[in-house]
Amino acid sequence: MEKPVVIGNNVWIAAHCFIVPGVTIGDHAVIGADSVVPKDIPPWSMAVGNPAKVIRSRLALAEEASGGVTARSKHRGQSQGTDPEVAASDGKDS
Repeated sequence: MEKPVVIGNNVWIAAHCFIVPGVTIGDHAVIGADSVVPKDIPPWSMAVGNPAKVIRSRLALAEEASGGVTARSKHRGQSQGTDPEVAASDGKDS
C-alpha cells in the first residue's frame, strides 16, 4: 500500500503537477504549474520546478505587502500599524 499525500488547508496546486506518494504539503503553500514534488513542502511556501524547490515564503511576501501586518499577526495581536487612539490625538496632553 502506498503512503498517502497530505495536503494542508488553503493550498494552491497549479495545473499538471505530480506529487510523489508520502509527501506533505503544508498549509497555505503554492505549487507552481508542471512541478514534480518529491519531498515535503513547508507551510506558507512557494515551490516550483522538477524537482520542486521552495523559492520563497508567502508569509514574508504578505508581511512586506501589508507593511508588516498580516492576518496571522493581527490574530496574535502583533500588528505593527499605528494605534488608532494615538493617531487621532495630536500628541499633546490636554
